[in-house]
Amino acid sequence: MKNKLAIAVICLLMTFPTVASAERQCVTNEGYFGAIAEADFDRLSKFLAQKDTVAAATLITQKRAFPMKKGVAVLVEDTKIFSGKVQLRIPGNPNTFWTNLEAIKCTE
Repeated sequence: MKNKLAIAVICLLMTFPTVASAERQCVTNEGYFGAIAEADFDRLSKFLAQKDTVAAATLITQKRAFPMKKGVAVLVEDTKIFSGKVQLRIPGNPNTFWTNLEAIKCTE
């Protein structure tokens, strides 16, 4: 019985690399902003829509939001299609951030 369990666990573990490699590869686009908390991203988006650059700059100065660099590899953690937001994570980093769906380009 223990041998069957060990074989099952080994077979299961062998499937993980194929599952991970099937995940979509995404990179960031230039000209977008991200925020650590979803609420901060919503506020930043509102400030930018209102052209309130002082309020937007304050969030950036407080390190609650940041301009995104082009070409950074990211993993999609959550997507909110109707609001156009996506939660991302950089591979190897457990922390996530929020941005616009348009801020990333993904391939299959």
